[in-house]
Amino acid sequence: MEKELNKIATPSFNPHRALMGSPIHKS
Repeated sequence: MEKELNKIATPSFNPHRALMGSPIHKS
C-alpha cells in the first residue's frame, strides 16, 4: 500500500496531477 501511495504522490506517475496541482497551488 505504501508503494502504491508513493507512486500516486510522485509527479512521474501522475504528471497531470503534479502539473495541475503545483502551478495552480502556487498561483
